[in-house]
Amino acid sequence: MVERSCGSAEKDSFRSFQKTIENISEKFDGAALCNTPSQFSSVERHYLSCEDLTDVVTQARTLANDKQLSDIPSTLLSRLLTVLSAHLKQANGLRLHSSSDETSIEAQNILVGLDAVSISLLILGADDMPKELYQEEWIDEMVDYIRFHLVHNIFVFFDAAHYQIHRAHEGVGFCEDDICQAAPTQRKKRRKNASLSRCHQKDIDSSSNNNIPKVVYSISSKLSMLLGQLANLLLVVRVPDAITLQLTSFGLSVFTIDNIFLLQNQAIKLVVAAFRTQPKLRGVIMDNLMLTLLKMPSSGRGIRRYMLPDDETPCIQMITAVLASCIQSSVTFSAGLAAGGDEQRSICETETVGYAPAFHWSHTFWKELLNSWQSAKDQEIDIKGLIQNLVTDLLTLLKFPEWPVASLLLLCLCSQLLSSCGICSTEIRIREFALDLLGQISARLKNDSKTCESDNILGYLARNTKQNISMTGGRGFAWAVDAARADVATTLVASNHCGVPVAFSEERFVLEAILLRYVHMQRPNDPVLNSSEQSALTFLFAQLAREADRHGTGFRSGVPCPGAYRVAYQKLYEVLNSSTEADLNRRSRDSDPIPRAIAVRLFRAFSRHLPLAQQVDTLFRRLIWALDDSAITVRAAAVRAIDNVVSADHRILGVEQIRSAIERRMTDSGTMVRSSIVDLLGKHMHKAEFANQYYKSILERISDVGVSVRKRVINILHSYLETLPNMSIRIEILRTLAFRISDDDTGVQELVVRIFRGLWLSQLPASNHVCQLTDAETTDFLSERAEHFVNVLWDVFCSVSRTGLAKLPLLPTFPIVAILRRTLSSSEDDAATLWKGDRKGTKDSIDIIRANDMCNAILNGLLLQEEYDGGREDALEVPFLIEDTQFDRRSYTLSFPRAVRYALGLHVFCVADRKLLVGDVNPTALVTALHPYLKRCENNPANAIQLQCCLSVIDAVVEEVGCLSFSSACELEKDLRCLLLRSTYHGVLYYAARCICSTSKIDSGTGALPGALQICYRFVKMLNEVCIERELSNGEHAHVARALFVLGHLARFGAETFENYGDREVSPTRLLHIFRSFLQRTSRQEFDLKKSALRACGLLFVSRPCLMLSAKGDFGKGSMDGIMCAALSTSAECGLKEQALLNLEEYLREEESRALIRFPVRGDQTSQTKYFSHDDVCNDGLVNLHGGKTENLQTVNGEYDNSLANGVAQRYWSDVIELSTDPEPSVRLKALHLVEIVLRQGLVHPMSCFPPLIALQIDPVVTVRKLAFRLLKQQRGKHPEFFDHQLNLALELLFDYCKRIRSAVKSMAKERQRNVDLLVLRASSADDINTGFINLYKLVNTCRAARFKFLHAVLLRYEKKVVNSEITYVCFLASATAALPFTMNDEVLFVIFHLNRIISLHASALPETFLDTLKKPWDSAGELIPTHTALCLCENFDISFLLSIMILLKRHLKELYDLTDARLRAYSPSEPLKTGETLVRRSEVGQLDLSWVDPESVESRLCCARQIQLLCSLLLDDTIDHISV
Repeated sequence: MVERSCGSAEKDSFRSFQKTIENISEKFDGAALCNTPSQFSSVERHYLSCEDLTDVVTQARTLANDKQLSDIPSTLLSRLLTVLSAHLKQANGLRLHSSSDETSIEAQNILVGLDAVSISLLILGADDMPKELYQEEWIDEMVDYIRFHLVHNIFVFFDAAHYQIHRAHEGVGFCEDDICQAAPTQRKKRRKNASLSRCHQKDIDSSSNNNIPKVVYSISSKLSMLLGQLANLLLVVRVPDAITLQLTSFGLSVFTIDNIFLLQNQAIKLVVAAFRTQPKLRGVIMDNLMLTLLKMPSSGRGIRRYMLPDDETPCIQMITAVLASCIQSSVTFSAGLAAGGDEQRSICETETVGYAPAFHWSHTFWKELLNSWQSAKDQEIDIKGLIQNLVTDLLTLLKFPEWPVASLLLLCLCSQLLSSCGICSTEIRIREFALDLLGQISARLKNDSKTCESDNILGYLARNTKQNISMTGGRGFAWAVDAARADVATTLVASNHCGVPVAFSEERFVLEAILLRYVHMQRPNDPVLNSSEQSALTFLFAQLAREADRHGTGFRSGVPCPGAYRVAYQKLYEVLNSSTEADLNRRSRDSDPIPRAIAVRLFRAFSRHLPLAQQVDTLFRRLIWALDDSAITVRAAAVRAIDNVVSADHRILGVEQIRSAIERRMTDSGTMVRSSIVDLLGKHMHKAEFANQYYKSILERISDVGVSVRKRVINILHSYLETLPNMSIRIEILRTLAFRISDDDTGVQELVVRIFRGLWLSQLPASNHVCQLTDAETTDFLSERAEHFVNVLWDVFCSVSRTGLAKLPLLPTFPIVAILRRTLSSSEDDAATLWKGDRKGTKDSIDIIRANDMCNAILNGLLLQEEYDGGREDALEVPFLIEDTQFDRRSYTLSFPRAVRYALGLHVFCVADRKLLVGDVNPTALVTALHPYLKRCENNPANAIQLQCCLSVIDAVVEEVGCLSFSSACELEKDLRCLLLRSTYHGVLYYAARCICSTSKIDSGTGALPGALQICYRFVKMLNEVCIERELSNGEHAHVARALFVLGHLARFGAETFENYGDREVSPTRLLHIFRSFLQRTSRQEFDLKKSALRACGLLFVSRPCLMLSAKGDFGKGSMDGIMCAALSTSAECGLKEQALLNLEEYLREEESRALIRFPVRGDQTSQTKYFSHDDVCNDGLVNLHGGKTENLQTVNGEYDNSLANGVAQRYWSDVIELSTDPEPSVRLKALHLVEIVLRQGLVHPMSCFPPLIALQIDPVVTVRKLAFRLLKQQRGKHPEFFDHQLNLALELLFDYCKRIRSAVKSMAKERQRNVDLLVLRASSADDINTGFINLYKLVNTCRAARFKFLHAVLLRYEKKVVNSEITYVCFLASATAALPFTMNDEVLFVIFHLNRIISLHASALPETFLDTLKKPWDSAGELIPTHTALCLCENFDISFLLSIMILLKRHLKELYDLTDARLRAYSPSEPLKTGETLVRRSEVGQLDLSWVDPESVESRLCCARQIQLLCSLLLDDTIDHISV
């Protein structure tokens, strides 16, 4: 025994402890003389109290700290351990109850036993203790005692599941309800028959657990101290493996219980000590650690309770701290470990020596955890959340010098995620999650790299002197630099004696020494914690030495050289360990000699050159490769991962590889992928270098089929507008956004309305100096808004039509008009209130006031522009519709005077809400201001547009106000008559006719003839004169065309004026007679007059629908039914068909508007209203203007129907349906527009519309095809059963429509040989047909049942008997079926299954005489089959053709989708869907070839023989599938 020099106080403590042991021994020997066990127990209970044992514990700890316990004789210590063992036996098996307190017998005995264990562990854990004290039975007894009280007296009070297991059978004492009240839990049922599941407790303070006895907390505190002592024992002595496993088992079980944080902190030390000291048991410990992790909750406020050194950093999970500490403690570093030794040892040695164990166990942990994905899912364990929590914690630890193992753990995780456990897995969910984790890790590494670039601390020492270091880094950092330089000098001297070159970079080596000294000085006084922190230092040394050994190899070739070689690190390791006492004294004088911020910066800089940081480019490349994954969700996950990396370092977007990959994914087939890409780019659009690069790509996605993509693009463009200085790009963006008002999704529409409302109708900003803007500032701001408004409007106006400017008047569907209407009335109720004129009290009244201000600002802008352009030259005389591709229409429209734009702005507000044009003070102010511009004589497009806009505003104001001064009215009518006689633009004539009719309704009181009547008389007289002529001159032709056009619109808007005047010469009946006379002209040169007359009739019918009927009120003789039927027939001229359709469309639109707008009944002062409709027309065609009773036209179900719309629509519906598949594209388009209106109003049964809409899916014109698809989608959403019912009929119509177009194209080609001016028609190509069927299949691809219904309808035609003329149709269906975009194997198998069934049915119907017929004698010619024989074979040959086509189709599908015969035989349509199967489509397989089919081959003996031979060979090859059916 080594003698120590001790002071007098230490000697007194030594003697006192010896005396205490002797007294305890004497008392115990005296108690042992008692023969009665009951008496012994009674004595033993009062033998040694808690206070006595506490005093013994204090004395023992004092001697242990002074390292004097080993000087006490082993006999005394052995005797003391025997006495303490007796106390353990007395307290073993005792359980606390809810009524227990510290004075109870059970509590006293348990506390005494815990103190006894504490004393025993202090003795056994001291240095240089005699070996005879370490008895395995005694250690095992203490471990059992600790485990018992942990489980039965701690866990049961904090976890209901433990109580259910260990206390429920007792039935007394503590109840389960108390457990739940004390520690609320979040229960998750794992099994249906489980009576009580494992509970995860919520975060609650122990002080609030009033139902838990206080003695439980005392026991918990003592047990936590014992766990720390057990950890120290494992570091001191070699404990048997069984005991070590038992210690780690209950040590890990502590982490599954909430609200025992002190125990969990000490359990970390215990598990880490076992993992460090027992290399052979590390595999078992790691397995137990993984099982404990799977029992942990994945969410909650209390999952992270391990405190980190940095106060500003969040905590991490206890289980993460255990894992990191275990891996970190497994590393060893010593001078005896030579360079490259890790590779030269055996596999068994590398798992226990050097840096290799950390690698091995890190890989093992992640591999086993990722491989347990499926089993954890089966047990309903949220393994995804658990792994995510681990990764989050490790990313948090990356910046801490005390946790260098975090980099290694993440590196090993990345290695596993790049393998079959991650992005190469066959399971989609695993690949998604792996990409998500790789994205998070890569983003953190990129962020750290970017931070290091701006914080070059590695060059700090070279650039600064000692004085500067002290001033900038602080006194602690200056001392650290001096100490590090001294350490490095000592290391270099020691290394030079060995003759080994040491330093790569001495300044870098100094900084490394600073970091290592900082970690070394963080060691606490606790021996267990000291060992833990020492493992961080050891890990850092081993890591630096490993990097020095491998410098310049592999991916390390471009990394800056480390500070030194391995030898230098070994010498520095010895220097730091030898200066431990000095460092402790220094730390006592200066609590923080090295600033933590400096240490963190150094550690981050060094981590940048570690393998994990060097692999960030590799990780990013793998993320890019994942963009080509076959699964949509995986590609979306890859995009999100790249988004994380780009957010950390946006410079990545400038890389060409990234740019090309992003542009490819912008057109990805998955909406989720495109949405993620748009999100990625949207976050960085505000940066100028990327905005120009990706602006066009984002703008294209605004018409994406995905609603989420469109919404994101709109939000991105809106945010981009706020920072965009380029006005032309702003207008382009706003124009694109304006067109989205017609989006199918209401959410997109609301988003667009909100954007434009903020631009044009938002509150005026406050001035910088005062709260309110001055009048001048307000005027200037409104002028800027008005200018911005008209610029955007003009751009939309010039872009709305592909052939030129939009036609006036603008429809309510015009983008800017629709936006204003939605802005001024955001709901239907507000819209109704707005149209009634009651603006008070609505929530949009503020917007209406701002809209009035905007109108005034636009008017002022118009007047100012007219002043500036007072002497403007005429615009270029260029027609609106022009086919010359060399003509730059945009430059041409920009040459228009700016006043035209402002006039168009007034027209837009007029269409949106004409009440905005009526001022409160001077209602006719706009009429007065715009009237002078009607006198302009320029006959050019620019002036025509401005005239139409001004006339529309004047007409709206006159109709709203209803009064004008006599002089103003006369002057206005005069100018309007001039326009009607001189203008050559139909738009000007339209508005002039409408405006003069509105002016004529004003009662001047002078008895003068209204202007509308004057111009009407003039044109009627002229038509009466020329209608009797057989042929017209060119001048007369032009005047007649103008007269028909003007009279038609006068009849449309001025019928009431003509009827009130009472002259039969201008009555609607007389006008109709004139129009009919021009319809009877047959000259081809006067075809345009015939079309104009038909248009005039349609306008007259709009105003007076009853004129369409005969005198008897039906469509018989005397009605216009004959004219309409002739114009709507398929043999009529294209122009007449178009005009007839337009007449019906305008009439139905007018009836729809009449049903929405109500007018008060004349002569009735009450609030009652009625619909204004044709029931006001008397039998002679005059309007009943006095509110008298009139008979309704028809009665339906006992209710009156005041409209002819229903009867007209049903009368001509069949004609409209037939014209919807007309060979002329313009006719089809107009027929579709009419179909849309009829279906919207519900005038016919919707079932009849499905066949033509389905047939039009193969239309060669994209516009027709898109409109038909939109209507079909809407109707199928409302009536899916009608779609299924009409599908077979629709497919037949589709085939007939395709043949009809091809026939029309051939006829047109012949006509063009004689007349080159004819338009070229295009037939539906194979691509158009495939696209049509693909769209149809996508439409029904909502669920499995819908897909099967569609496929069954297609295959149904194969089951029916086929005649010779239908063979081509069967081939058509077969080719279309082969081109369908199947998404799952289940669909292909369904088709093949039914093909097999149909083949077996038809094959069984073939008679035996089929082949024998060919053996009969033939005609002498030898080529043609006799007539009677041909008739006999015809039907059987049709069946043979059908069988051959079906077999070839089935074979094609098998090859195309790589299906085996075994899979086909195993399939049943009733089996559940197998989502795990992957659809494989072989691109090398071509299209289905049916070119050999010739229905006329039955007349040829040779062709018949070939067909029979083909069928026999196909049936022979198909025997396996045929028999299986």
